[in-house]
Formats: sequence, C-alpha cells, structure tokens
Amino acid sequence: MRWTDVEAAIAELLSLVDGDARGSPREREARLARCLDVLALEAGGQDGAVELDPDAPEPPSSGGDGAPRERIAARFPRLGLYAAPSLEPGELTVGDAIDDVLDIASELRAVAWLGARGYTDAARRQFAWSYRMHWGEHLRGLQWVLHALADRD
Repeated sequence: MRWTDVEAAIAELLSLVDGDARGSPREREARLARCLDVLALEAGGQDGAVELDPDAPEPPSSGGDGAPRERIAARFPRLGLYAAPSLEPGELTVGDAIDDVLDIASELRAVAWLGARGYTDAARRQFAWSYRMHWGEHLRGLQWVLHALADRD
C-alpha cells in the first residue's frame, strides 16, 4: 500500500471527526469504516519492533480537545457502548465506540502533524508504534461495531 493512501485515510478520518458532517449518519459510518480498513491494512503489514524516530520533533499533545464527545455522538448517533471480548475465558468487557473514535483520532493527529512537516519516516514510525501501543485495540473494536451496524441496514 502506498503511504499516500494511508495519509488520505488519516485526513478523511480526522475530517469526519473534526467537522465534516456531509451525508447521513449511515454514510458517515461507511466512510469511517473505509478509513479504518485502510489503516488496518497498513498497520497489519508492519513487521518487527517499531521505535519512534529520536530525531523527529515531538508532536503537540491534542489534549483530547480536538473533538468533544458530544459532537462525535451527534455525528455518529448509533455509536455507543458495546460488549467487547476479554482475554479471560467467558468474560466480556465494555467498549465505547465514541471513545474509540476519539482515541484513534488523537493518535493519528500526531502522525498527520509529522507528515505535514515533511517527517514522513517519523510519521510512519509514529503510526506503527502508536497502533501497537494504543489505538490498534480501539480500531479493531470500532471496526466490529461498524460492521455489525452495517449488517443491520
């Protein structure tokens, strides 16, 4: 996959989170699902341990203020809490699809910030590292929710 395709998926996802309210909620869900599919394909192709680029500047912290929960809930009204699998046999945990969106967006803002400043290698490393450390689990849970919702249409 070309890195430009990944950058386009990140830009589209951040656009959906930050203000692009075009289309119906179901159409926005479908767009979000397509972005996540591209991101999952790229992340799944990463091999071995990934370290951050020590020479790259530190992306600013988004502080969680980029997309308030209420705005995401209004833009994606069918998203909410869901039963998520646990590593403990026979147990379930509770996932939150809105939190998944916010966490993924927060991590990908750093990737986009690095890429916009010409630090492509650092952006790719940030993408792979943060996927493994944090947002990969959110991505997989959110993909499952969006797939289940699409099946209901």
